[in-house]
Amino acid sequence: MTEYFLACVAGAVLDLIFGDPVWLYHPIRIIGNWIAFLEKGIRKLAGNSEKKLKIGGVVLWILTVIPAWGIPMLCLMLAGKVHPVLKLLLEVFWCGQIFAAKSLYQESMRVYHCLKRDRLEAARKVVARIVGRDTEALTAEGVAKAAVETVAENTSDGIIAPLFYLLIGGVPLGFAYKAVNTLDSMVGYKDDTYRAIGWASAKLDDLFNWIPARLSGLLMILAAFLLRLDGKGAWKIFKRDRRKHASPNSAQTESVCAGALGVRLAGDAWYFGKLYPKAYIGDEKRKVEAEDIKRANYLMFATEFLMFLLAAILLVGGLQVKFSIRERMAIQEEKEESQKAADQTLTFRDASGKDYRMKIDPSVEKHSYDWSYLSGDGREKEYSGDKNYRVKKGIDVSAYQGTIDWEKVKADGIDFVFLRLGYRGYAEEGTLNEDEKFEENLKGAKDAGLKVGVYFFSQATTKKEAEEEAAFVKKLLGKTKLDLPVIYDPERISAEEARTDEITGKDFTGFALAFCGKIEKAGYEAGIYSNMYWEAFEFDLAQLEEYPIWYADYEDTPQTPYRFTFWQYSEEGTVDGIDGPVDLDLWFQEK
Repeated sequence: MTEYFLACVAGAVLDLIFGDPVWLYHPIRIIGNWIAFLEKGIRKLAGNSEKKLKIGGVVLWILTVIPAWGIPMLCLMLAGKVHPVLKLLLEVFWCGQIFAAKSLYQESMRVYHCLKRDRLEAARKVVARIVGRDTEALTAEGVAKAAVETVAENTSDGIIAPLFYLLIGGVPLGFAYKAVNTLDSMVGYKDDTYRAIGWASAKLDDLFNWIPARLSGLLMILAAFLLRLDGKGAWKIFKRDRRKHASPNSAQTESVCAGALGVRLAGDAWYFGKLYPKAYIGDEKRKVEAEDIKRANYLMFATEFLMFLLAAILLVGGLQVKFSIRERMAIQEEKEESQKAADQTLTFRDASGKDYRMKIDPSVEKHSYDWSYLSGDGREKEYSGDKNYRVKKGIDVSAYQGTIDWEKVKADGIDFVFLRLGYRGYAEEGTLNEDEKFEENLKGAKDAGLKVGVYFFSQATTKKEAEEEAAFVKKLLGKTKLDLPVIYDPERISAEEARTDEITGKDFTGFALAFCGKIEKAGYEAGIYSNMYWEAFEFDLAQLEEYPIWYADYEDTPQTPYRFTFWQYSEEGTVDGIDGPVDLDLWFQEK
């Protein structure tokens, strides 16, 4: 168990840092494809016979779970014959793939951010990726409730139960459990299509989850007390409502979460166009809100921590652990992996052609764009063919572009524009100024049907000045509605002395937060203009992750590893309706 525990700890660290990268083919996809292949063959052989389909369902379960256990076991045996370190590394890597905390957190928090920005339609689409029910007609409360229920239920299915089986039987048993869970999610339905063939999968999933689900519920109650949520309410609702579900396990953690948050979960839900009656869980002391998604995630991570703590206590106090050479190597390898992640570096070139070297922050979210889909030269780029993203073309302009014929701009294939609303002078006085062409450009762009956002060129030297700039933006916008964010654009003036010369990167980060916070309070979405130098040496990106980034980089492909929404890729573009060069941009939208 000692080896398993150390592998689980290292795997959990990998999961929390990297999650499930989209470029890495996940073993669960292999299991899912295998299930689909077997199901098709069994249905062909069984026809419409319910008895044969039930027998086929048992065969399906056996032919899925046994290989899911045996293949990893064989791989680990072969790796151990090559070298113990190789086996240990493979164990740690697979443990990281079995855990689902980071991916569950990321997906549910995408729902949270959509709701916080009043993007209900987007929130429905995002939550549809993590729930099985129909989401098209969900209200904002319904979306938040669905996300909370998913986090609560998957605290057991995606974290505690896998850890439970990993500690008992290592990676092979961990993958066997994931196969059981995947079978239930694919064929374990009670409708006419799956009732017969999925009967065995549903019942055996209930059996495999019986102990982990109840353990998860009890640990989550402790987590509620630790987080100063309603621990007493969690215990009360757990005792009262944990059996109010067709599944004997699903309501264990769901009831605790409902009690801890003081909300009512579950209830009737639509699946595949049909309404299914379900009992409510919890007391409706208040409506479910977006913030409850955050609280549910806190409960999830605290429950995971307590499970690891319980396992450690059992190891140290009950099993009298004696570290072997392999276990010492595991600790050393974990340190080396952490150090390797911390030491990852990147060489980049700024707009002036100067090269720099930076450390990549493993805690900051990375983008998932595939630059093999990017084509064109520096003045005209196109990103197409990526099934995950839809990309639109845009520009950004100021008074320097003079008078613009916006109808010609639209006809030239431009979909959106960022307009300079104003700027602060970089001299000592730091006067606030409106861009001379802002009103004219705003009307022209909107009349032509372009999506419009604005940016403010900042030279703030204090948080108060950053908030003054935000207030200036709010005043000029009045009641104008925008399609894109209000962008905070701080820049250093290299050619002359400027009032921001002595400002530190920590200060700039604080100014950005102050500006964006004020903009959000005014009812607008806020964003931040950046480039590779600023991401490497100025901004603390970990503090700015909730805001969309407008990233400037004139190299052939963006050099940043970090996530961004807009890319300014040229300052020498040509567009019909504009005399002279203009900045060109791409807008990456998730499909």
